[in-house]
Amino acid sequence: MGFNIQTIGIYLPSNKIGYQEKNGPDKQIFEKNGGAKIRYWASNSNETNSYMGSEALKTALKDANMAYSELDLLINGSATFDYPIPHRSCLTQELMDPLALIPSIDVGSTCLGFISSCIVANGLLSQGYNSIAIINSEKSSNSLNPNHLESYLLFGDGATATIINGFGPSQLLANHIINYPAGARNTIVHAGGNVHLGYIPTEKENYYFQMSGISLLKQAKILFPNFVSELFNKAKLQWKDIDLVIPHQASKIGLELFQKMFQITEEKWVVNIDSVGNLLSASIPMALQEVITSGRLKRGQTILIIGTGAGFSMGGLILKY
Repeated sequence: MGFNIQTIGIYLPSNKIGYQEKNGPDKQIFEKNGGAKIRYWASNSNETNSYMGSEALKTALKDANMAYSELDLLINGSATFDYPIPHRSCLTQELMDPLALIPSIDVGSTCLGFISSCIVANGLLSQGYNSIAIINSEKSSNSLNPNHLESYLLFGDGATATIINGFGPSQLLANHIINYPAGARNTIVHAGGNVHLGYIPTEKENYYFQMSGISLLKQAKILFPNFVSELFNKAKLQWKDIDLVIPHQASKIGLELFQKMFQITEEKWVVNIDSVGNLLSASIPMALQEVITSGRLKRGQTILIIGTGAGFSMGGLILKY
């Protein structure tokens, strides 16, 4: 069974922001380590997760010359959401066509949401599904602490919609995803779940996203070599067989660490964090869309898609495009 990425639609809010919002030595440190020179933040309450996801999906369907009703399944792999309940994908459906009876599910694995959704979609294509849309819509701006520059100046908002089917020359050669729970609390939002359910004004910071970037980098540096080796073993390939590497755009310093660790040349390395920031689960498909539309990625080439997520999780795909 093939695994064909037919098209990727994107949506970016109109509110374009840069470093000018913060000044001083902290800004200089972030420019060196974070790398998000430009980001986009949702400008009003109307630009919800479901709205941005539905707009990206409309673009993808138009590019694919498809009607929404032709989809067999909608998967939402986003990390952020409009409400705890109902699940994310049904709210996107409500905006697309409230009368269309298309199955929908959520696949939650924070920044690895695209990778996890592709793994799920690949399995379902062999079970009779033909056209699957994966939505990755992220609105993190509301959850960022302005006093925590490491995250406040890193994350952006935006959405992608990837249409996948089982036809064409493409193939998912290998996938690997694993969780290292010793780092589970290095990225966390403390409140909003059943442990800290109610809103208490004096505890407002519990509702902000919290991240320990140094701890995550140290853990990744130790774990990545074995993880990558296992992924390549599954595909029966080597680094020389890879044409492009599309990583999750976690941070500039994290990207540089990975590139240096595996001695990846600039010709094979895909980075767009400087122009959109860290887009959580939409980060990888946004970068993938850019290399497809620019012609940098061509049919028949082999790509490595890899990233990290909260948990502490690692995920990767090797795909013949």
